[in-house]
Amino acid sequence: MNKKEQDIFKEMTINLNTYVKSKEYEYISKIETSLKSFFNATDIKIWYCDRDTGAIRYFTKEKSETLAMDVSLTQKVIESRRGLIENHITSNKYYNPSIDNPFALKVRSLLIFPLVRHKKVIAIVKLWRGMKQRKKFFA
Repeated sequence: MNKKEQDIFKEMTINLNTYVKSKEYEYISKIETSLKSFFNATDIKIWYCDRDTGAIRYFTKEKSETLAMDVSLTQKVIESRRGLIENHITSNKYYNPSIDNPFALKVRSLLIFPLVRHKKVIAIVKLWRGMKQRKKFFA
């Protein structure tokens, strides 16, 4: 791991620890920015899994949005508690644009990984790469 990558991970760790103590949105935003830079992603969002309703929710400073779960790549990740890398998301039979790409981004690739605590998915991280990038997450 090079120095830049080490610095990004260090900053993410500091921001995550600070967020856990304070619950301030600005730290989640900083973590998203760090991950976006590290993975060279078009966009990234951390989604919270609501155990009671089965929905996922994300927050910004201005608003929050909740999505009901339906058959999707996101649902597969939550059910399996395993990450997913899809370099051509629209070709996958489980791709559901309203859940897997709710911001209608022009994307090709999607990386979703769960954050698991006590064998339960508490959140998921979604990273998208755009058509213009012409790069896959992994070959």
